[in-house]
Amino acid sequence: MSRKEVSQRGGKGLLLEHGSLANALQRVFPEYAWEGRRFAEEGGRAPPGFWQNRANLLVSLTKAEKILNITKVLQSLPPIKIKDLP
Repeated sequence: MSRKEVSQRGGKGLLLEHGSLANALQRVFPEYAWEGRRFAEEGGRAPPGFWQNRANLLVSLTKAEKILNITKVLQSLPPIKIKDLP
């Protein structure tokens, strides 16, 4: 569902408060393991700020490694410390 559709269905305030439908759902249902990358905005883009989150990058790279059967993507990244994760 696009931002436009959410707004048209009365969710404009929700978007203003949370920034995206994905963020709102993650706040309301934190016990569910939401995959933010599946929430494409209009034009097929990830929600604002999604790719700035290192954890999102790592999850996506790990899935790409499995799908493409490659093994060196994460090995080329600098080590990640627990304190760096959100």
